[in-house]
Amino acid sequence: MGRIRRFYATMVGKKVVMGVTGLIGVGFVIVHSLGNLLVFRGAGALNSYSHFLKASGELLWAVRIVLIVAVVLHVVAAVQLSRQSLAARPTGYVKHEAQSATIASRTMRWGGALILIFIILHILHFTTGTIRPFSPSAVPTPMSIVGEMAIRSFSHRPLIAGATAIASAAALTM
Repeated sequence: MGRIRRFYATMVGKKVVMGVTGLIGVGFVIVHSLGNLLVFRGAGALNSYSHFLKASGELLWAVRIVLIVAVVLHVVAAVQLSRQSLAARPTGYVKHEAQSATIASRTMRWGGALILIFIILHILHFTTGTIRPFSPSAVPTPMSIVGEMAIRSFSHRPLIAGATAIASAAALTM
């Protein structure tokens, strides 16, 4: 375990962790997006997909645990890398000129923070039912009718639809 800790203590080790956990996140976003596209085949198709996920039990929880660990490691490595970079050069350059950085790479921290907020809201909306798609007095929607919940919430809550579209586009560009 000593070699792994020593490797992680370096900037390269943290960047490797960020790369691997980032690939896990991208893989999840692709698979999750493909599943969510079933909404265009109708609520029944999305309900079947939701039922399949819920029926997978232990596999679903294993995937959730891997995703949670990946997100935590990614965020921790990002914060530690930022601190190491700041400590290495505590005073900034007089003139900062981006060489070949893209807008996505220059705004990665903000994009990551916004995607994390979106993930939390998305889970509260579609997984736990804490954010109710119709009205505050509505009973949380059971996952067996997630298709209807998605269609109704996107048609009755344009803010949710817009935030989902923007977050999906942002996640795919990162």
